[in-house]
Amino acid sequence: IYKNEEVDRPPRFLTRVVPEYPPEAEEEGIEGVVIITAVIDKSGRVEKIEKVIGPELSLKKAAIRALLKSRFEPALYHNIPVK
Repeated sequence: IYKNEEVDRPPRFLTRVVPEYPPEAEEEGIEGVVIITAVIDKSGRVEKIEKVIGPELSLKKAAIRALLKSRFEPALYHNIPVK
């Protein structure tokens, strides 16, 4: 979800890294969805992680690691990359 409604196109994935399921979560049978709110800079990298919602710390860490390895096409405003 992109907060700034003034952009012509929000950021989108160029390469999406799939999180590795943490062994400790697998041993305990923990499953769930992790939601991350992040700022994508003009170069398409994660600049800042604002919020992480999820069932367990190891799942959150795995999702964050995957997000940081992923690359994005930055948001565009009048065809100019913006944060």
